[in-house]
Amino acid sequence: MSNDKYSEVYDKWIELYKFSMFIVLPAAIICMVVFNLFSYAYYSMLFVFLLVGILYYKYIMFKKQCAQYNLPIFFTNKNPVLWIRKFSKGSDIWKSHAFIDIVLRPWSTVITLADNKIKYGVETRVYKRKIIVIIILLFLLILYTIHYFKSYDSFATYIISATVFIIIFGYIYLKQLTTSGSVTILEKDISKLNISESKIAGKHFNGNVLRAPSEGNLWWEIILKISPSVSAVIVDCEDIIMESVSLKREIHHFLDTLGANRLILLTNGNDQGKVLELYPELKNSLFIKKPKRMGFRYFSAEYRAISIQIAKAIF
Repeated sequence: MSNDKYSEVYDKWIELYKFSMFIVLPAAIICMVVFNLFSYAYYSMLFVFLLVGILYYKYIMFKKQCAQYNLPIFFTNKNPVLWIRKFSKGSDIWKSHAFIDIVLRPWSTVITLADNKIKYGVETRVYKRKIIVIIILLFLLILYTIHYFKSYDSFATYIISATVFIIIFGYIYLKQLTTSGSVTILEKDISKLNISESKIAGKHFNGNVLRAPSEGNLWWEIILKISPSVSAVIVDCEDIIMESVSLKREIHHFLDTLGANRLILLTNGNDQGKVLELYPELKNSLFIKKPKRMGFRYFSAEYRAISIQIAKAIF
């Protein structure tokens, strides 16, 4: 497949993202506030449905284009990418999560197998959920207040009903947060793992982070369980040059099962040579230089180039 097809799909993805976040969402909030202030609630609902309908139509067209190129995207790709974080660096955790999550988002999900230093799921999703849920909660409470005092004048009744409202949506908010962290895997959980659907024993783990002791049989058993379900593997070169015996076994396992071209190696620019000295068979792997600035940089040209490179490795 030509690189132009990956570029075209990536650009369409960004266009869809911009349309939803910078046009549909603000327009829906503004129209609902304005129309409700002037008692045109039904018009606001019709306008919001129209915006959502346009967004859905654009998404369907995007999916059809991906299907023409035989590219399963984020919502349809059942073969996630495994990120092995055997020796996590504390100061690097948040930025690295944001970077990997963003460059992989158009194409696939990332499942992180990490040591016990990883305390949360992919932070970009967690923080986004926090912000969106808070905005929705406050916005709905404002609308409820406006409509209530147009029809009633009992302050005591309002306090009771508003409290019930806050409890309900507060519960939803807290539930969202508590299901967005990492999952500690025990030996009894291994047989119940379903990586393609992010489930353990039929229950979703939204954080996409699996935690286990980085050395020992449990880590290796998890690798063996999930390796048939992944399309590629990410490893940091800094971990590789530590020359861990267990990581060496894991690299050779994925070289045999996936091939060198499906191993994605994160480098700081100075450790690639050392890695190739240790593992000459990785010369055909994809080395990705970590950007100096990592974080929420959806529209960065550097992120775009890296994302397209990764897509070629995945597919």
